[in-house]
Amino acid sequence: MTSFFGERMRGFMGRRPGLLLTLTLTLALGLTATATGCREPQMHETPVELTRDPDGPCVGPQGGPLLPMDTYVVQLYWVIDPARLPEGRLDCEQCVRDPELCRLDREQCRCGGPTETSPRQLGTMLAGLRFEGVEADTLYCVRVIALEDGGLGPPEPDRCACDPVYTDPGALATSGRLCAMSSPRDTSPLELRLEVRCPGDRYGDRQGGGSFFDDCLGIARTQ
Repeated sequence: MTSFFGERMRGFMGRRPGLLLTLTLTLALGLTATATGCREPQMHETPVELTRDPDGPCVGPQGGPLLPMDTYVVQLYWVIDPARLPEGRLDCEQCVRDPELCRLDREQCRCGGPTETSPRQLGTMLAGLRFEGVEADTLYCVRVIALEDGGLGPPEPDRCACDPVYTDPGALATSGRLCAMSSPRDTSPLELRLEVRCPGDRYGDRQGGGSFFDDCLGIARTQ
């Protein structure tokens, strides 16, 4: 039972590419016992794509430049009971903030030196990342975070221990660079898309609006 992240770029005739990266989860569907023995586990793939609207610039807060990134976190959250989500909504942002709704199943981190912050470069930094032992017939939320932790050396990251500060909302208010979140899904051949969010992504107005980026990271809203 393995899940892995692999890079694949796509383009569209007549416009700029909107799909920047494919992250593929390969999941064993279980072991089937027979009267004569056991068959090999059946495998299938759930393609998970990082996406970004090509017409929406990826910028920093208040439209400023993006600072470098050097550290990357990929998380799988187990949705404990979808029926307990308010009004039956499958909302990963709300789920990952409530340990009674979602539980962190596993995570992997990569650390490297500073590199440009962009959705496309995020795909390069995650290429080849793998998970082992992903369960079939289980709903998951997938979250990807890119941040800056003061890493030195070449930008190519290596696997590293996941420091709790990497996902601390208070720390991410200054260190967070990109974030992407899925909707809860089980394993299937259908694509699961995660929209990459940048610090400058906002909705509503300054009085009653908020930040798509902060919502993904779990940062409390401020007026």
